[in-house]
Amino acid sequence: TTDKRQLIMNRETRCDNPNFPLSSTQKGSNDGDPHGSAFITCNGLRYAIPCEVTTKPISIKDRFVGKRLDIILGTMFRRGRGTQPIEDAAAHWYQEIQAGRVELRGPKLSRDDPYEFKIANIPPVIVERKGTSIRLRQHLHEKVVPTCKIDILFENDKFLAINKPVGLATIDEQGGKGVNSLITMVEDKLSQRSENGKKLKLTPAHRLDKPVSGVLLIGKSPGQAAKLTRTMHAATKGLDETDGVKKVYVARVFWNPDSIGLVKAKDIKTSVEVKSRVFPENIVVEAELGWNSKDKRVIVMNDHGTKAALHRAIARKVSLESTEKRKAWKNEKRMAWGEKHKLHVSTESNEVHDSKSMQNKAAYETIHTTSFRRIGELREDGTVLVECQPLTGQRHQIRAHLAAIGWPIFNDVEYGGIVNEFSFVDKCAYIDDELGTLYKRLGSPLVRRSWCTKCDWTLQMLTQKEEKPSIESEAAASSSESVSEERTTANLQQLKVEAGIWLHSMHYILPSAGINVRAPLPDWALHE
Repeated sequence: TTDKRQLIMNRETRCDNPNFPLSSTQKGSNDGDPHGSAFITCNGLRYAIPCEVTTKPISIKDRFVGKRLDIILGTMFRRGRGTQPIEDAAAHWYQEIQAGRVELRGPKLSRDDPYEFKIANIPPVIVERKGTSIRLRQHLHEKVVPTCKIDILFENDKFLAINKPVGLATIDEQGGKGVNSLITMVEDKLSQRSENGKKLKLTPAHRLDKPVSGVLLIGKSPGQAAKLTRTMHAATKGLDETDGVKKVYVARVFWNPDSIGLVKAKDIKTSVEVKSRVFPENIVVEAELGWNSKDKRVIVMNDHGTKAALHRAIARKVSLESTEKRKAWKNEKRMAWGEKHKLHVSTESNEVHDSKSMQNKAAYETIHTTSFRRIGELREDGTVLVECQPLTGQRHQIRAHLAAIGWPIFNDVEYGGIVNEFSFVDKCAYIDDELGTLYKRLGSPLVRRSWCTKCDWTLQMLTQKEEKPSIESEAAASSSESVSEERTTANLQQLKVEAGIWLHSMHYILPSAGINVRAPLPDWALHE
C-alpha cells in the first residue's frame, strides 16, 4: 500500500471535451508514472501522462426530464463534432453508466437532504426531476505540445512577462489547467526558484494566438491580471508611450491578393493606397472584424460601409459602461457591509468615473484599427518585415488586417499564407523513438485503461509498423480507398502538432504598471 501511494500523482487537470469542465480543485490520479514525472518527452514533443479525472457538476436541462440518462448523455455529448448518431452515442453512455463512471445527483428537496452524488450503475436510469446534475469519470489524455523553453523577461511582486513559445495556447484550449498548459509550465518554473515552493495563481492579462510567440503579460493573481487587462483596454488611439499602452508586434509578410477574398475585405479604409508587391512605408488599416464560425477565421464586417461597423463599436462602448456601472453598484454594497460589520473590504476599481478613463472611452467607439510600418527591404523570397501596432483589441486582428490589404503573414495558411521548406512545419505526434519510450510509458498497464478508447487509439498509432508520412501527404491520401480507418481527417487532426507563424509580440509598454518589456526577435526575423 505504501509503494502504491508513492506511485499516485495528484495534479490539477483539464478535460479533453470542452463540454466536460473540470473543477479547479479536482485532482486527477495516475499511478502509471513510477518516476514521479507528470509528462515525458520524445522527438521534440511533450506528452502528459494520462490520468483519471472527475468533471465539475453538469446540469441537465429541464427538457430532458422523463428521459433515459444514456439517451440524454448521447444527445449532449456526441463525437465527431455532433455528427455521431444518437443511437451509437447512447450505447456508449449505457456502458459508461453500467461501469459506474457516471454519478447522479437530484435536486435538494429539504434541509436534511444530503445532496450527494451517487453512482448510477443500474441502467436504464430515468431523470425524474428538474435540477438534476451529473458528474463523469474520465481518463484524461491531454493534447501533445512541442517541448520548449520559457524565458521570464520581467518580474516583480505583482506581474511577470514571459517570452511565449509557439505552439502553446495562452488559455488551456479545453478548460482547466493541465500538465501541458502554458500556465502550468510557468508555475513549475517559478516554484523551482521559490524557496518555499509555493505556487501562485497565475492568470494571463491578455492572449496571444497559439502559433504566435513573444511577450505575454501574466498577473500573479486574478486581481492583478484584471488590473493589467483594464489598463490595456483603456489604451486609446494616438497615445504615445508616456501616456498609455503601446503594443508592438513584428511580422514577415508577402504579396498575395487572394487573401483579400478569404477575409471578405472590400472597400476597407486605409491611410494610403496599397500597391501590388510594394508594402507601404506606413499604413493604417481600419476595418471592423468579426468571427466567422463557418470559415473558422476572422472576416471584415463592414463590406456595406462604415455605418454598421460604427454601430457595433458604439455597442461595445455601451456594454463596457454597463459593466463598470455594475462594478460601482457592487462596490457600494461591499463598503456598506464593511462599515456595518466594522471590517475592511477590498473593492474593484471603478474606472468609468475616473477622469482619465472618461477621456479614453472614445477608444471603444473606434473601429478595429492597426498601424503598420515597413522595417526592411523586400527579401529574395518576396517577403518583408513589418512592424504592427494594434490600436484596438480583437481576436486575430493583425492577421486579418494584413490579409485584408493583400499582404498576409507568409506562413499563416489560415489567412492566405503558404507552407514551404522555409517556414515552420507541423509535427506528427505519436511517433516513437528507437527505445520505445512512448509505448513503454503510455502503454504501461498502470497507465492504460481497458475502457478508454483514446488509450486504444494511442497504442494503435504507436504500434504501426510503417513510418507515418507527413501531415500534408496524409491529408492528400485521405480520400484514397486504400487508406485505413485510422487515417481519417479526425485522426490526422489528433496527430498534428501545430507549428508557429511568422508573427511575434516584440514590445509591450504599460507605464502605470511600470512595465516596459522587449522579447528577443526570433530567427525568421533576423535571417533570410
